[in-house]
Amino acid sequence: MLSCLIIDDEPLAREVLAGYIASLDTVCVAESFSNAFDALRYLESHTVDVLFLDIEMPEMNGIDFLKSLKHPPITVFTTAFRD
Repeated sequence: MLSCLIIDDEPLAREVLAGYIASLDTVCVAESFSNAFDALRYLESHTVDVLFLDIEMPEMNGIDFLKSLKHPPITVFTTAFRD
């Protein structure tokens, strides 16, 4: 079973993504966060296999968040923006 983290500032996006993941037999949501800072604190003491990471977030965007990780897991960028 792969564990994943959802990081997105939009509550509906987190909810929809968690719903999709719940329908899978091989992936589970370890935790879900509305901002990168809480996710960073979580990752200080936990590991996950996959990140579902929003690109556009206030304070710290997803790309900067990913660059801040020493050993980033597999990452799927999520965004509501076409570009």
